[in-house]
Amino acid sequence: MLNDGRLLFASELKSLLLSPQLDRRLDPQAIEEFFAYGYIPDTRSIYLGGRKLAPAHCLLVRRGGPVPEPRPYWDVRFVDGTAARRQEVEEELIARLRVSVRMRMIADVPLGAFLSGGVDSSGVVALMAGLKPDPVSTFSIAFGTKGWDESRYATAIAARYHTEHHVKEVDPNSFDLLERLATIYDEPFGDSSAMPTFRVCAMARENVTVALSGDGGDEVFAGYRR
Repeated sequence: MLNDGRLLFASELKSLLLSPQLDRRLDPQAIEEFFAYGYIPDTRSIYLGGRKLAPAHCLLVRRGGPVPEPRPYWDVRFVDGTAARRQEVEEELIARLRVSVRMRMIADVPLGAFLSGGVDSSGVVALMAGLKPDPVSTFSIAFGTKGWDESRYATAIAARYHTEHHVKEVDPNSFDLLERLATIYDEPFGDSSAMPTFRVCAMARENVTVALSGDGGDEVFAGYRR
């Protein structure tokens, strides 16, 4: 919200920067949170004049009305309310994942998958292979650095499910993408996988238009120790 009462909104922060009225002063609290978390949590942005709309929230703006306040329209409840046995839960989990993957395979363009060799992306590829008559196109990044390179796990999964596998080796000491990534993310973002993710996306785009990934698996299944 600008000082004159106008509301600017966009899907990317760079679009808001087209307005000379936006307060471009850096938010000190946002900077502190970036160093704590590696990113800037909602609702802050790096600029004092910009705010993020949190996930599963909406904002209703009425002309002449009060300053709008975001309100949640959905939330997830973590309640253990099932009496099902473990085997039943495991079977239902696989069934639901299969339905989820099948829904996201509906496309009228070439489709593939990112494959890191981890549990999440490997699970997605395994389900895709069971739902697709033709080999799944999979894409991986290799680093050539012991301790960081997981391409051998991806290769093993690709071999097991007979995918059409593509691998690109990246120099871990190459930082030529930093400036470009800064323009993509719009504000400080400390994810060390940003560069390999960009490169695997670029490689995939040479072969397919849509690619499924396992992003979100760690969050859903409590995969982070922290």
